[in-house]
Amino acid sequence: MEREAKIGKNIHNLRLKQALAQEREKKKWESLRRELEAIRRYPPNTPYRKAGRMLYEALLPLQENSDAEVDKAAIRTAGKILYEAEGMGGMRDPLLWGFIPKSCKSIVILLWHGIGEWRADGE
Repeated sequence: MEREAKIGKNIHNLRLKQALAQEREKKKWESLRRELEAIRRYPPNTPYRKAGRMLYEALLPLQENSDAEVDKAAIRTAGKILYEAEGMGGMRDPLLWGFIPKSCKSIVILLWHGIGEWRADGE
């Protein structure tokens, strides 16, 4: 009986963790959408605005459908813009990455492979 209670508690904790992760992901998408709206209010006259807008717009279709096609060229171009403007520091900008949902980070990491010193296996 004690073993069954532990198993039940573990299952409950696992479901709770999954629900919390889903909620965090949902909030991250809301943050990305708000940031994109803010960026769109201004002309893309800085590398961050231009690259951020391009990157976030390319990722947005994944919110509704995780199997959606993304604009790979736009994601890659965004990385190049950031690299040309600020080097690896621009590509690693915590503000930029802070709005990207966890489910999308690996896509960006892979598509930026080879831009400057960026390596998909080590970044």
